[in-house]
Amino acid sequence: MRILILIWTIIFTVGDVAAQCDSLLQVVNEQAGYRILSRLENGMPDTVNVLNPDMFGAKFRFIYYADSSQTVWTFSEFLLNRQKLYLSNWCKDRTVNWSDSTSAPVLDWSEEQLRQRSTTRVFPISGLDTVQFYRELSWVDRSTLATSFNNYVNRNGLTFSVELVRANNNQRMILLDSFRIESTTSTHKPCIYSWYPMMARVRTVIPAEEDSTDVFIRVNVGTLGADPVPFVRYDNYGRMLSTAHLTNSYWLNYVDSVETNISCVAPQVCHFTAIVSSSPTGLEISHNWPTSISEISVRNIYGDQIWSSSLPLSTNPTWVSLQSGLYIVVGVSNGNVICTKKLLVQ
Repeated sequence: MRILILIWTIIFTVGDVAAQCDSLLQVVNEQAGYRILSRLENGMPDTVNVLNPDMFGAKFRFIYYADSSQTVWTFSEFLLNRQKLYLSNWCKDRTVNWSDSTSAPVLDWSEEQLRQRSTTRVFPISGLDTVQFYRELSWVDRSTLATSFNNYVNRNGLTFSVELVRANNNQRMILLDSFRIESTTSTHKPCIYSWYPMMARVRTVIPAEEDSTDVFIRVNVGTLGADPVPFVRYDNYGRMLSTAHLTNSYWLNYVDSVETNISCVAPQVCHFTAIVSSSPTGLEISHNWPTSISEISVRNIYGDQIWSSSLPLSTNPTWVSLQSGLYIVVGVSNGNVICTKKLLVQ
C-alpha cells in the first residue's frame, strides 16, 4: 500500500511531464486513502492545503472553430448513483484534432472515431439505478471575444447526442440527451433544438424492469453542412462545476438569455400559453379560441404523458400540478404535433 501511495504522490507532484492516460487520477477518492496535492510556486508539494478530490474529475471538452464563433461543449461529472465513472480513451491534457504549429484544427480522428472514443469505461447497471452527467454549452463571438447568447455565426450546424449503450452489442439502450444548433439564421440569433438548457445536470433512472447488464455512456458529436472542420477534443481534469455554476447568477442569466433569443427560420406557432409556478409547483395553461389545435398535453422528457385535455379547456386557464422537473407542453391537431414548448418547473 505504501508503494501505491508513493506512486500517486509522484503523479500529482512532479507535474505534467507526460500526460496521464486512463489513470486512476480520474476518480481518486478519500475513501481509498489518496489525496490530490497542489503545488507551491517553487514546485514543491503543498502538504498543508490539500484539495478535496471529490470536487475534481475528468472531462471531455469539444471545441468547434468557425470564422466568427468558437463553440465549446464540456461533458463531465459522469456518475452511477453517487460513484464517479472512469472515462475511456481519456488522456490528461491531450488535444485531438489540433495543430500547434498552425493553430488550427486538423483531422487526427474522424467523426466516427471521435464518437467511438468519447465514452466512459464499461460499468454495470440494474433497474432503478441513477445515471447522470453534467454538461455546459456555450459559444464565443470571435469579434468581441465574449461568451455570446444572441449572435451565432457558423455556416455549419452542430449536433450531439449522449446515449447509454449496451456493452455486449454496442446498441443504444437509452438516449440521455440530444442537442442541435443550426447554421447562421437571418437574425444571427441561435436556432436550437434541445431537451435541456445550455447548462444542465442530466439524470436518468434506469427502468425498474431492467436486468443487471454492462453498459457505457457515449458522447456523439457531429457537424451538418458542407466542408466542416473537425471537432477538437481536449481531455481536461478539473473542478466539478455543476453546483457552483447552477447557482451562479451570471451563468443562470446566460442560460436564460440563450433561451430567450432562440429564433428559428420557421418558428412553430403555438396557440396556447403555459406559465410556470414554483409555489405551488406546476403550470397554468391557457389557449386562444378559436384555434387549430384540438388537444394540449404535458409530457416529461421520456415522452410519458403527464396530463392532457381536449380543446376548448373546461376552465381557461387550467392549472396543472407538477413535481419539479423539465416538461414539454405539446399542441396537437388531429393526432399531429403542431408545436411544443419546453418549460422547467422548479
